[in-house]
Amino acid sequence: MAKPPTLRMRRLASQLRRLREERGMTLDEATALLHMSKSSLHRLESAKVTIRPWAVDHMLRVYGVQDDSLRDSLITLAQAGRSKDWIKRHSALLGRPGAGETIRVEQDSRRIRTFQTSVLPGLLQAPEYIRSVVRQPFGEQPEVERAVDLRSARKECLLRDDDPVDFVAVVPEMHIRQPLGGWQVLDQQLRHLLDLVVRENIDIRILALEGTRNPGVDGPFTIFDAEDADFELVVIESLLRTVYIDDEAQVGRYSVVFENLLEASLSKDESRVRIEEALWNLGGPMAHEQPQR
Repeated sequence: MAKPPTLRMRRLASQLRRLREERGMTLDEATALLHMSKSSLHRLESAKVTIRPWAVDHMLRVYGVQDDSLRDSLITLAQAGRSKDWIKRHSALLGRPGAGETIRVEQDSRRIRTFQTSVLPGLLQAPEYIRSVVRQPFGEQPEVERAVDLRSARKECLLRDDDPVDFVAVVPEMHIRQPLGGWQVLDQQLRHLLDLVVRENIDIRILALEGTRNPGVDGPFTIFDAEDADFELVVIESLLRTVYIDDEAQVGRYSVVFENLLEASLSKDESRVRIEEALWNLGGPMAHEQPQR
């Protein structure tokens, strides 16, 4: 059985098809210039086959593309990216074939912006918090421990020494107050957030309970900026399906919403203090020294 196309493959295929159509070339005309069969080009433009970087470069030359930045971004899409090595090391955690498509994008991104309304973003979750989240819909199942291992492995994109992902999360204050899984779980989770927020590449913003604005009322979403490629993607996940949006206009609207969420949230320093206050109220390590505003 053929592997399902990755998001990178689908994006690349659609871009190459668009370039051909912009030049008014039919499949027959393009195949004559490219010296390939019509069925081969159709399969390529439908993301049914993998196209190598050298082949992308050849097609762009034939199509007369002179924009170096566009050429570099499309060739980058044809390359495997960081996720190739990650998948090799952690494929057993993904379960069924074809799973982990969002994780591939996550590992290959240079920036991730996220707003989650039900729980803390997965990349910010501590182990016991992960267990509590997974048990809510599924109960006590073997998948719980695999979910802990998988989310822990995903954090490599944040913690790696070589160009870690710039991660920005807008977090409703409810998530640092609600004892999901119990007070000890919340205590561990708040400590974990404080360990993460001191990293230069991680920006956690609290959407305060006393705030009068919430531009994210339409629901949770994540925006991925591909590493070394001109490619932004919005991902909306739910229990039964995942929606991917790469239309530039639609992605732009989500970017505006996220900027509005940042404006409505506390600053990075204020957010850190609010997390410390939540921990102090639990009797954590700040119990004898109330955070300074």
